[in-house]
Amino acid sequence: MATSAHKAAPARAAIDSLPDELLLKVFTELAKIGPAYPTEPDSCVTYRFPFRTFDTCVEPHPGLRSYPFLSQVCRRWQNVLCQTGSRQVLWREVVVDFGHELITAVHTPIAWSDQRPSDDEFRSSFSKTRLSAARMLRFIEDRHSCIQRVVLKNSEGYYADDGEFVNLQQKHNFSLAHFGMLLGMLRSTLTELQVRHCADFFTLQALAAIACLPHLKVLRLEELRCRIDQCSLAELANLTQLEELSVTAEDSEHAWLVGMDAVPKQ
Repeated sequence: MATSAHKAAPARAAIDSLPDELLLKVFTELAKIGPAYPTEPDSCVTYRFPFRTFDTCVEPHPGLRSYPFLSQVCRRWQNVLCQTGSRQVLWREVVVDFGHELITAVHTPIAWSDQRPSDDEFRSSFSKTRLSAARMLRFIEDRHSCIQRVVLKNSEGYYADDGEFVNLQQKHNFSLAHFGMLLGMLRSTLTELQVRHCADFFTLQALAAIACLPHLKVLRLEELRCRIDQCSLAELANLTQLEELSVTAEDSEHAWLVGMDAVPKQ
C-alpha cells in the first residue's frame, strides 16, 4: 500500500507572508486604542479603571491581553520589534498608566493569554505583583533616542467596578528621584510631557527639572493635589519653545481649596 512520502505542510497564516515593513505597520495600529468609556463631562469622578475581573462579567475587558505579547509570538516578530528602525516607529510615544501596567503585569503568564484568570487567581497574582521603577527606567533608557512624548498618570490608585478604591502607592516605588532621572534621559528628545493624577510622587521641586527640557513644546500637569506658588511656576519661563501649557492642581487649607497662587508675569 502506497503511503505519502511527505506530510502535508501546516497551513500558513496570511500575516506570515507580509514583509517586515507591513508587519511593523500592523504593530503600530495595535497601539491605537480608543477611550474605554464615553466622555462624561458632568461627572466629578473620572478615575474609574477600565478593567473587570469578575467571572460573571460578559462585557469585554478593554486593555487586558487576549493574545500573548507580540515578542512572545515567534522569533520573527521578536526580531522585527527589536530592529533599530522599528523602535524609531513604535516608541515615539510612551504612556505609563501605573494601574494599567499593574493589571498587565498580572496577566503576563502565557497560560492566561487565551483565557481569563479566575477571581481567586487574579487576587493572588495581584497581591504578589509590584511595579519596579528601575525596570521602567531601563525600558526608557533603552529607547531614549526616539521617545518624544511621555504621559504619566493615575499612579495613586483607581476605583474598581465594585466602587472600592484600589490604592497603588504600595504597588510601585516610582518617586520624584526616578522622575528626575527619566527627564534627564529624555532631555534632548522630549517635546511633550503630561503628568496626570500623580500627586504621590509629583512635588513643586519637579518644576525646576521640567524647566531644563529645552525642546519641550507641550506641558500638561493636571489633577495634582498640591498648592503651586508663583515662584515655583516661574521656573517654567525657561521653556522658550513651549506652545501649550495646562496646570491644574488643588490642595486643602483649613476650609478652603487652593491651587495656583498666580500666573507669573515673565
